[in-house]
Amino acid sequence: MVGREEIQLTKEMAEDVLYAGDAPVNEASMYELLSAPALAICFRILDTERNFVELVRKILYEEIPPIDESKPISDQPPQKTAFDLYKSYSLTKEEILETRREERDRRKAQARESRARRLSEMQRMARQAMEDTIEARRIEREAKKIEILKAGVCILLVVG
Repeated sequence: MVGREEIQLTKEMAEDVLYAGDAPVNEASMYELLSAPALAICFRILDTERNFVELVRKILYEEIPPIDESKPISDQPPQKTAFDLYKSYSLTKEEILETRREERDRRKAQARESRARRLSEMQRMARQAMEDTIEARRIEREAKKIEILKAGVCILLVVG
């Protein structure tokens, strides 16, 4: 390896990467390439007789790591190609779409709950305002009665 650098891919760069490789162009792989910085690695092959693409394809798709007799079976790497081993770490298109759908459904549910809470709060405030208005009218009527009674008592005292 000669050098490495993290780069943010554009849509055009990602299409070039997928076109040059073996991976099919689909929404899931395009999303993964564009969602975060990618690690670009520069290799130099000293043996000019070897084709780099063929070498990488052989490493990824054909070579299975040999079994080391000195290690127990539990410490052995799985008997899979590198591609088969690492593709299990990536989400499939269906899993990505399912995650997006679940996120969209969760946001909709939160919006419904928020709307329901706002409506409930508005109804509670309207009931409280009605109760306050009724209470204010009752207090006003009581105050008028008391004034009438006071005025009546004063009239009786003056007349009496």
